[in-house]
Amino acid sequence: MINQYSKTSWVILALALILSYSHFAFAKTPSHKKSAKEHIEKKVRHWTCSMHPEVKSSKPGKCSICGMKLMPVHEEEHSDSEKDQHWTCSMHPEVKSSEPGKCSACGMKLTPAHE
Repeated sequence: MINQYSKTSWVILALALILSYSHFAFAKTPSHKKSAKEHIEKKVRHWTCSMHPEVKSSKPGKCSICGMKLMPVHEEEHSDSEKDQHWTCSMHPEVKSSEPGKCSACGMKLTPAHE
């Protein structure tokens, strides 16, 4: 009796291992890395810092605030929220602009408004 149960247990264990192996061996995983060709084909709109989206550059480089590597923003990657973004003065929140610049009241640099 004991031999029959242990033999059945080994068969079940072997099948479970085979199924597990086949699942991991043949499962297709999506590739999150883009090839260099894909990056070249897309037109870069500008370069920006992932931590400071207000930092924008026409060429690759480092963020002027934190020193992180700037990331490319491609033409089709801009979001609707980016289109609606406006800039404001931290001292005069009533001053709003559709693009970066200086506050008309005090001359301070405008920052992206977070709503």
